[in-house]
Amino acid sequence: MTSVAGTIRFAVARVSDELGEDLEVQVFVDDIEMTSRGAGLGMSPFGLLLPENRLVATAEPRVVPIARCTCGTYGCGVTDVQIRREGHVVHWDWLHATPVDHGATFDAAAYDAEVARIGADHTWERPEDTAERLILTGVDHAWLAAEGLRLQFARPVFDDPSTYRVVLRTTDPGYQVFLRFPLRGRSPVEVVDEALKTLRTPPASWPATFSPMSTAAVVAGPPAIAGRRWRQEHFLRRRGRKG
Repeated sequence: MTSVAGTIRFAVARVSDELGEDLEVQVFVDDIEMTSRGAGLGMSPFGLLLPENRLVATAEPRVVPIARCTCGTYGCGVTDVQIRREGHVVHWDWLHATPVDHGATFDAAAYDAEVARIGADHTWERPEDTAERLILTGVDHAWLAAEGLRLQFARPVFDDPSTYRVVLRTTDPGYQVFLRFPLRGRSPVEVVDEALKTLRTPPASWPATFSPMSTAAVVAGPPAIAGRRWRQEHFLRRRGRKG
């Protein structure tokens, strides 16, 4: 069953707890906040709004993650929404940990305007958030994919705020790849420029570290794209939010 909702509104909010600080995209339908009623915590704007705005409605239905567990992990708690456009309306159908027992239908023009507004709103950004946005939107994702890489995120290291880290994933057989750039004494723009220049060069030339993400990767050794400067990373993985 789908009900007609008068309004939809999005907001980016900051969340803090013992796991650190995180960001969430909150969803308000008729001024009722839905992500907390679903899995518990809205999705990060990095991934939902950036590098592309996944809330955009098209005639082809798409399933989009909209909420995750309050621990910060999408998987142990999940709320998805199927978004589809039909003429002058946009339909939302909730999936998994649903906040209500019915979907919603929005006026397409009003929906499009709100999605465009939240996509263009950067008032919530700290300098490191701006840097991540500029990297996510400035990198050549198609070129990285051709090299067997996917950009995951870019943030200051959680236990070393003087270092900025760009994190990627390989596609075969599965590694995380890390690039680090010094922050101290430099502006975010300078860090972004260096990161983007590095990400335009062949991966074999990077001063990268890597971590196997599967048994097959451990057995295989370094990634096939690794250069002589690559080194394996050894650290204790922490649960919870990225950083």
